[in-house]
Amino acid sequence: MVSIALDRRGVQFFRVIGTSVTSQSFRSLQVPLGRSSQTRHAMPGYFSALHPNRSYPAIHRRVSGGLYTYQKQKMKMILNDKDDCVESIAGSPERTAAWRRTLVVKFPDDPRNLRAADTLETLAVAAADLTDEQWHELQPHFGGWASETWRNALSQSARVIGFQHRSVNFNYFLKILLQNLTPESVAA
Repeated sequence: MVSIALDRRGVQFFRVIGTSVTSQSFRSLQVPLGRSSQTRHAMPGYFSALHPNRSYPAIHRRVSGGLYTYQKQKMKMILNDKDDCVESIAGSPERTAAWRRTLVVKFPDDPRNLRAADTLETLAVAAADLTDEQWHELQPHFGGWASETWRNALSQSARVIGFQHRSVNFNYFLKILLQNLTPESVAA
């Protein structure tokens, strides 16, 4: 197990703790992570064993934070938000397609449910190709599954596919979604 800790003086420690349960075989190693080159290279063997493809200064940079780590985390958050948006956009047509397929059994004489289910499955696959431009249009409205407005707009957009709108591509689906997300359409 590896952990990072601070002592009373604010000095960072990198701990490598053995995983054995007996007290005789329990090992704990503390290596201070200072900014001096002496401290940085005090135990190079331990760090190369933990991270064979990384040098110790890379670990130090990650531990101490700074602008590099902040920018990397910010980029991850943006990508995660976009990925979450893609997943939620793809998930709604998939669920609605499954619901439409159950309606095919109930109403076998109505071909719209089967066509709608096929179209919705195509839209769910197309959601993976969400462009950055489309993401920037959706980003102010995207609240994830915690947002009731987002969930309702997705549900309403998916339900009209195949009934009110017969020929639909992914761009048109996003247009319907954005219309359902705007305050004017919610008030109406």
